Amino acid sequence: MIQVVLIIFSNLLELAGPVAPENGPHSYIGPYTAIGDGTIVEGGEIEGSIVIGECTITCGKKIVDSLIGKGCSILAAKGEKPEGTRLIIGENSVLKI
Repeated sequence: MIQVVLIIFSNLLELAGPVAPENGPHSYIGPYTAIGDGTIVEGGEIEGSIVIGECTITCGKKIVDSLIGKGCSILAAKGEKPEGTRLIIGENSVLKI
């Protein structure tokens, strides 16, 4: 991991805080966020969260105060039918939607 002290604007990617800068355009990685190896964040925002690693986040939404386990995918569901929130959550989880 790299400790980024300043906010960096490069190719529309904004980093703030300790992150691994392997992320796509139109993304924001906020402060107090740890991103594990092999994770891709593209077209979304994440702040105050821990992403264990090997994840794909391309949902176009802002994710805050979250713990995301290894190998998870958070994808956009635009145009999919039926509309609704699709969830797979583990034991003893707390979900606020």
